[in-house]
Amino acid sequence: MDVYPARTHCAASAKLLPWSRCNEIGTLAFCASAFAMPKNSSGEAYFSIDGGTQVAPGQPIQPATQISITLAGATARGVLFEGGRYETLTPFLPALTHIISDTVPGDGGRTAQGTRQRTWTPSTWAVINSVRTSEGLRQRLVAIPAQYRGTDGAAGTERLFTEMRYTVFYSQSSDPIPPSVWAVHARAWPSDEAALLQVDVTDFSGVVRVVVVYTLGDGSWETRLLAPAAGETSRWVGLLPKEAGLDYFVQAVDGAGNVALQDNRGRYFRASLHQHYLPLTAQGK
Repeated sequence: MDVYPARTHCAASAKLLPWSRCNEIGTLAFCASAFAMPKNSSGEAYFSIDGGTQVAPGQPIQPATQISITLAGATARGVLFEGGRYETLTPFLPALTHIISDTVPGDGGRTAQGTRQRTWTPSTWAVINSVRTSEGLRQRLVAIPAQYRGTDGAAGTERLFTEMRYTVFYSQSSDPIPPSVWAVHARAWPSDEAALLQVDVTDFSGVVRVVVVYTLGDGSWETRLLAPAAGETSRWVGLLPKEAGLDYFVQAVDGAGNVALQDNRGRYFRASLHQHYLPLTAQGK
């Protein structure tokens, strides 16, 4: 299994840096002027990159970009998010897409599903798109550098990425199945300085890396490597900050380069704080 960096992409200059073979993390760095933000007559807005957007019925329109990760003689099997930085825009009134037909007129109003969501959408931001052509396999990394969460019936909060770091894994293995993440749990006692994270994960090709990705809502996503638990065959452990507002998800990589992601169905995970409750006693006279 080989590891290659993604290319650095700056939409303002449309420049792609040369591809190089190494083990460094590739970065998608978006210039401040890379995003365009059109608004309609209702004040609804959306971002785009070089005119590129991602649309889904009833959902906020989000910016989208893609870069080629095609490599002769190798197949990109998985992509691992290594962290990034984002700006927070609130209140943000998103432009939505609507299906219009003979029986569904108009714009659907502001009661569309996209503005009522209380979870971050999308919760993850990149996928590998593979197409076989007459010239061979062509692969691209498609990224959506933004996410939205509704706070009321109209406006919400938009996170706009200025930097995203990814590692792309290549392999010639015949194993296409990613690892299975069976359980994710973080707990902390009031006296603990950090939360203990436990992840149960298995794979036929062997699990080679487990990473937790977290944010405190402070403008950055950070990563920490987990380590195999002593005496366990499928459990990986590590520490997380015990801070208010912590959201996290987990990624696992197997020996064939396949990457699994567990984000609690888009809701992210949070650490559980254990409390001690002592019984009340009364002394009679």
